[in-house]
Parts: sequence; C-alpha cells; structure tokens
Amino acid sequence: MVTRPLERLKNEVETMNLTEARMQKARGRLEQMKAAGETITQEHNLVKKANANPGSKAKAIAAMCYQCFGGTEEELPDAGWKEEIRGCTSPACALYQHRPYR
Repeated sequence: MVTRPLERLKNEVETMNLTEARMQKARGRLEQMKAAGETITQEHNLVKKANANPGSKAKAIAAMCYQCFGGTEEELPDAGWKEEIRGCTSPACALYQHRPYR
C-alpha cells in the first residue's frame, strides 16, 4: 500500500517536469518573437470572437451578454462589464442561466 502514494507522487513530479519543460519552451519562443519584433494580440471583443467562431454556442451567449451591457463589434463597453454580466439582474432573459463570468 505504500507504493501507490509513491507512484502517484512520481507521476505528479513527472507531470510537473513536463509542464516546466513546456513553459521553458514557450518562454524561449516568446523571447524569439520579441527579438524579431513580432507581437501577440489577443481579441477581447466578444462579438468579434463569436463572429469568428459561428459554431460556438458559448461564444454566442457571451457575445449576447456583452452586447446587452453596451459592447459592439466596434467598441468595448464601459470598464467593469465582466462584473456587470456577473451581477446581471435579468432572470427573465432566456440566457440568464447560461451567462458567462458567473
């Protein structure tokens, strides 16, 4: 019975080593990109994300909530919009139970 926890611990250590190796590889790639002048952009506009992935129900729901709080494809809603979605007080909305950021 003592071997099982030891085996589990060994597996966890191996997993951490793999994860650390992946992180080191990613950090190296990031440094290469920075040296080459490349930039990484992340899209924060949920409407654009939903339009780019039309088969994603989760992205469509998130985009609907995003629009409800003032977001459009051209501009972001006011600061704190995630907290506003989290604190939504419209239980009559069909998407209320499925809203993001709960």
